[in-house]
Amino acid sequence: MQEILRVLPHHFEPVHSDGVWIVPTPEVDIKIALEERFRGTNGFRHLGHFQDLPVLLSGVAIEETGTISEPIPSKSPESKAGYLLWKEFTVGNEKILVAVHMLGSFTMTSNHKHSSSGEIFRRLVGKLYSYHNEGVERVENQLRIKPGDSHLSFTTDQPALTLLVQRGQEIKHDYVKQPDYEFLRERADLLDKSLGY
Repeated sequence: MQEILRVLPHHFEPVHSDGVWIVPTPEVDIKIALEERFRGTNGFRHLGHFQDLPVLLSGVAIEETGTISEPIPSKSPESKAGYLLWKEFTVGNEKILVAVHMLGSFTMTSNHKHSSSGEIFRRLVGKLYSYHNEGVERVENQLRIKPGDSHLSFTTDQPALTLLVQRGQEIKHDYVKQPDYEFLRERADLLDKSLGY
């Protein structure tokens, strides 16, 4: 009897449990930890330190990972992000991307849309903002992007580490006009003041 691989609703939805971020997949769960106590356990590989925290990753092949000192470069022409993880899946008719991106201080990714896929961002470390449908938001925990939404991630005075999961018919970036970084930084400062930061 042939087994049918199905993507269930909980697959690829990032969850946090006992200090570990877990991305459940139909085969091997992807795990990200930011604590020394996990080093050398459960197949975790050490990718370096980010803001004095060890970054540990398990459940992916070594060729799908970068390191803090040598991240996988972004394929987007305007993006300043580097990637510690870039893993693509195809399950049935659905394409899935699981990635961990790293943004230094005062940098941004490219402004783009996904016509047929949605995206979930989980801020792991640092201070992260999103320019989402031409409005600036601070990403405290999670941000969901719907198909057709324009978005980019950016930082100000602190770098950020982000887990993202993109799901849909295809993993494609449709680039739109890139805003001026100084405009974004000023909007982020005004937002922080209004939120009492």
